[in-house]
Amino acid sequence: MRILYFLLLIIYTFSATGEAPKFHANNYQKKTLAGIMSMPDDSNKLRAYFTYADVSPFLGSNHAMLVETSSKMKTLAKKLHLPEYELEYYLFINHYHSRINDYAKASDDINKALELSRKLGDKVATIHALIHKAGSYVFLVEYNKALETYNQALNIARQIKNKELRNDRIGDVLTRIAKVYSDNLKKYDIALNYDNQAETILKGEAEDFQLGLAYAQLAKDNMYLQRYLEAYIYASLFLKTKATFNYFVNSEIYNTLGKIYANAPDNVLVKIGVEPKERFIKAIASIDKSIQLSEQADGYLPNISQGLKDLSEIYGAQKDYKKAYLNYKQYIIDRDSLENQNVVRRMLETQLNNDFQKQTDSLKFRQRLTSSELRVKKIQSYYFAGGIFVLLILSFFVYRNYRKAAYNNKRSDNLLLNILPADVAEELKTSGGSEARLFDEVTVLFTDFVNFTGISETLTPKELVNELHYCFKAFDEIITNHKIEKIKTIGDAYLAVAGLPIADVEHADNAVLAAIEISQFIENRKAQLGDRTFDIRIGIHSGSVVAGIVGVKKFAYDIWGDTVNTAARMEQNSVPGKINISEKTYDLIKTRFNCQYRGEIDAKNKGKLKMYFVGEISKPNITSA
Repeated sequence: MRILYFLLLIIYTFSATGEAPKFHANNYQKKTLAGIMSMPDDSNKLRAYFTYADVSPFLGSNHAMLVETSSKMKTLAKKLHLPEYELEYYLFINHYHSRINDYAKASDDINKALELSRKLGDKVATIHALIHKAGSYVFLVEYNKALETYNQALNIARQIKNKELRNDRIGDVLTRIAKVYSDNLKKYDIALNYDNQAETILKGEAEDFQLGLAYAQLAKDNMYLQRYLEAYIYASLFLKTKATFNYFVNSEIYNTLGKIYANAPDNVLVKIGVEPKERFIKAIASIDKSIQLSEQADGYLPNISQGLKDLSEIYGAQKDYKKAYLNYKQYIIDRDSLENQNVVRRMLETQLNNDFQKQTDSLKFRQRLTSSELRVKKIQSYYFAGGIFVLLILSFFVYRNYRKAAYNNKRSDNLLLNILPADVAEELKTSGGSEARLFDEVTVLFTDFVNFTGISETLTPKELVNELHYCFKAFDEIITNHKIEKIKTIGDAYLAVAGLPIADVEHADNAVLAAIEISQFIENRKAQLGDRTFDIRIGIHSGSVVAGIVGVKKFAYDIWGDTVNTAARMEQNSVPGKINISEKTYDLIKTRFNCQYRGEIDAKNKGKLKMYFVGEISKPNITSA
């Protein structure tokens, strides 16, 4: 037993700084789990399972181990007739289902947890379940419902008799309410009011953990209100807290510090012991650390994306436009991955409202049909009353209006087809909307101009834009000839995808052929203009994507998913004048193209990825490392 708790202590120690290598932490987790499983089936084993599952989020959320541990805890809880641990199972597994975006199961978990907690009369567990439920509402962008649910939890917390526990729970809920007002509603003054209430009630009563979370939120909200000295003081208080926090919280506090260093007036920096001339060095170091901590938390994209955007702005303020551009470009890629989660949410909401919408559409159709019948009868009465002459005059105006409407409709159709695929445009016209769809087999093509920043310094803005336009126009013609859909340009990057919206078994071949033509075009252009045009890198990867329309004004057809990110990684690891493809694409085109194996790269959450350079059209001729 002592060995078991010693291992648990080691895990806590690793997580205290939020900087432990995940490999070592996972090894200790496995040893700990093995030790627990060897224990007799009694309440001690149940408590050990609970402690282990409770620690998991502090170690970068090892989901597989969390599921295994909490499932064993539930089974043993039923065997020992201890429903309070079965309740904890639903709360733990809700965390897992939420992280993998299975919100139907996550909602079911919370409902079961609430039912059990109320049955047991456990106020603390009920509060915990309501907090999880409010978090689900935040994900669904139903912030008013989230606040209502948090207030339910707050009312229950005020009924707890034990003063220390009562204050701990009240402070926790107040901090979470502040977070909704701050992160989601951007009402920082209201958020700060809740922050101050939380600090007042937690000081001297609660554990360092809840007080530390309150300090972190106070630092962030004061920073957004440009109260930089107060923000720094609270950030420092957080860092002095003895409690252990997970990667997400530590990541946020370093992001806050980075923004303080970057934006605080010189006199404030002097007060906190920072030389104003070193503000950007300190800011970049803090935000880099924030990103590193988020990457250790299974690549937590919201914090990473925000950090990249912040770095882009800081480098821009330093006039380091190359680094500003590179960070902003990666921010766009990560932002698109986040948008993929929003697409999933919108698809879920569409599914829940589908039956209601069908009934509404049916009613509207019957109303339009009745209205049309009335108009027909009215026209018939005019005909018989007014005679042929009136009918001819009406016919002339109707025909003229018809021709005008047809002309305008054709112009609208052409504009729509210029920004949307044909079948998506048709769906938009007929139904007024277009649902996002999953495409299992596509190939994504990513290009990027290598020396864009250098050339931008030698050309006038007009010359630069004209050259970009000339190249992208040629790319448009090339991909159209190969049945590829252009998605968008991002600065000097160009994104296209083969195999959608209409499935195409030759999607990989078409993408590679287009890439070869694009590379040849740039080579010829380079021969003509020399250093006054660009070099190019091209990356290609095959897989699945989600595709659909974004927005309602100036909407655009876009794609999301890991396939897009991997294609971008292929491009980033290519070299000028070369086409770099993934192993997945290579397997699809190797019977038609010569390819050269060029090694592997480490990809976040994917392990090693093999890469190949594409040569000419030929029989396979693979050279392995």
